[in-house]
Amino acid sequence: MEVKDYERARSLLLSEMSEKTVDGYQLLADIDSARSDWAAVKDDYKNILVLDSKNEKAHLELARVLSWQKDYEASIKAYDEMIALGLGKEVPYVEKAHVLAWDNQKQAALLAYAAAYEKFQLSWIEDERKGYEALWLNKRVEAEKHFRSSLQGNPGNEDVLFSLGQLYADFDNAEAQKTLQSLLAKNPYHSSAQEALRKLTARSSQSRLRFSFDYLDARSNQWDTQVQRSQFWALFEKQVKALFWNVKLGHSVCAYPDRVYVGDSVDVAAGYIADRFGCDASIGDQRISDGISNRYRGQLSIWYRAFDVLSLRLFGEKMNFFHNKDVVEQNINDRSVGLHSNLNLHEHVTLSALVKTGYPDDGNRYLLGDASIEVHGLWPKRLFARLGVEWQDFRKTSSYYFSPTSFSTYYLDTGIDLTFAEKNSFCYASRKWLCSLKVRTAMDSNYQTSIQPSFDTHIDLNDSWACEISASMNQSHVYRDWALSLHGIFSF
Repeated sequence: MEVKDYERARSLLLSEMSEKTVDGYQLLADIDSARSDWAAVKDDYKNILVLDSKNEKAHLELARVLSWQKDYEASIKAYDEMIALGLGKEVPYVEKAHVLAWDNQKQAALLAYAAAYEKFQLSWIEDERKGYEALWLNKRVEAEKHFRSSLQGNPGNEDVLFSLGQLYADFDNAEAQKTLQSLLAKNPYHSSAQEALRKLTARSSQSRLRFSFDYLDARSNQWDTQVQRSQFWALFEKQVKALFWNVKLGHSVCAYPDRVYVGDSVDVAAGYIADRFGCDASIGDQRISDGISNRYRGQLSIWYRAFDVLSLRLFGEKMNFFHNKDVVEQNINDRSVGLHSNLNLHEHVTLSALVKTGYPDDGNRYLLGDASIEVHGLWPKRLFARLGVEWQDFRKTSSYYFSPTSFSTYYLDTGIDLTFAEKNSFCYASRKWLCSLKVRTAMDSNYQTSIQPSFDTHIDLNDSWACEISASMNQSHVYRDWALSLHGIFSF
């Protein structure tokens, strides 16, 4: 039916309602719901309650409408009235928990679940409580187990189905779509599930265009040298289900006090992204003006992740450098392999490690590494700290690398992550503005220190456009620099 048909039906019903009845107002509420006139729906159910103060459906639907309109306080009060009247069995207890969570009262929500389980002794309520508790603690494997168990006892639980679909969205796109489709089969009018499924479907076949500008200003504290580098680049990426490819074009200008170099680059990449496994390959070419330096690069990597517990990435790289400095030509082939891993030991503790070894044909074998332990989610649940060490070990120094035989840097990162979001479900939010502030304090093996503050932000302007801004500084006894990056992202 079209909107005008509902309007005609409503006018006809009102003209024929010679007396006020529960059935009449219920039919009126159904019509107003189809018209999405929620203010009228609230009035319809309030009129039913005037006629029948213990009408269970009117109490329940009124509480739900209030929650959809984000009038959480009034919705919770409506559920409390149902509980006081003994209406709805376990339903008002569980749905009250949902609304408390929507209102970011997560601890109160868990207590509401506990009260429902204590009164009705239904195992699916306890599993639902444990599932959300695990999810809010970022224990997704455990959350999935409890949600699945809850659905065995209550297969039609729309909130758990939706939350399970959202849980899968970051890791298993096919399973997420399957879960949301099963929810829509039960309730075709679930607007949040419709929107989530639309985004998942769009994600499986989308294009993205990124425009970027990077600027670096570096100066030496010991020598009278300065370099200013500007880089413009554009990236086009296409993804069709599990396959993707992209092309990146770049143009850079590097200015020294006595000379300016101009360079151009092109990179092409393609890969396969499954839900927990992927691989990709890329090739690139960079050329600097006057034949000063050329670089050819090829890279292959494979990765695996098990939810939020473990991620591994194995990569290999081959590069060819042609370097012309002071009319002395160098042509170096560099082959390297590496492994990067993240392991979540605890909901607040993550171990990270990176090891890379290279075999250039000039005899300069090297080993690079980075190991760190991060503690995050600290009070007030947005602070993080990361303690780590970077090291470089060269078996032989060469005229190309200008590096000591071995070198280590110990660092401490401290910072805060901020997220400003618009909620669309009580377990997830559509992220609108993400911001991170970080300060790195580092000391190298020669006991020289440096301080590196940085700022990163991502802003979703709408469903298609987003922008990113990054800024950083580095101050040490040897040099000081600052960098700025601006990115515009268009998805279509």
